[in-house]
Amino acid sequence: MRGRGLRVGLGRGYQSREFNGYGVPQNESKDRFREAVEIIDGLLTHESFSYEGRFWSVSDLTIAPRPTQKPRPPIYVAGSATPSSTEWLVTKNYRCLTGNPYSLDPGSSDEIGHVLLDEQRRQGKHASLEHAYAVCALAKRRG
Repeated sequence: MRGRGLRVGLGRGYQSREFNGYGVPQNESKDRFREAVEIIDGLLTHESFSYEGRFWSVSDLTIAPRPTQKPRPPIYVAGSATPSSTEWLVTKNYRCLTGNPYSLDPGSSDEIGHVLLDEQRRQGKHASLEHAYAVCALAKRRG
């Protein structure tokens, strides 16, 4: 970390095999993921944290070593251009990771960029893509 601090990146997955392997219904993925992120956020923000949810419960939990950033390190969340996802990202002040790691075309990020800016404006926040990042595959040149 060398003085730069911690950055947290999270994604819920989307392929059925990712859920089948754990015996978790894929249709619960959004709610399970959001609860898990609430716990991670709480642990990074508070010295001690408790949470009681539909899927997860923790009592008086802490982490060590503590992050140095206040109120917490930046949390980057893989997002999609749905109104529900962007509203949640902006409300929680999470940073957005978007794109397709299996594609060479980062163009899929354009749509979510516009949706994020619109949602930031709707919530009365500074509209900026400064902390939104696109992910795409890297191709190896042959020859």
